[in-house]
Amino acid sequence: MKRILIQAPDGLKPYIKDLANELEREGYEVFIWIGSCYGPCDIPNLPRDLIDVVINLGHLPSRDR
Repeated sequence: MKRILIQAPDGLKPYIKDLANELEREGYEVFIWIGSCYGPCDIPNLPRDLIDVVINLGHLPSRDR
């Protein structure tokens, strides 16, 4: 079974649970990082054998600006 870590900035954290539920229905083991996250280079320092995939959600600038 693949183990997935999802992390996101505070503004997107309310939406992580929906993504986690969908991935769990697909058979993945999902962990949610609740610590700070300042971007895709801010990966938690975890043992490499604990997580197989990291999903980092981020904000995109609006094209309307």
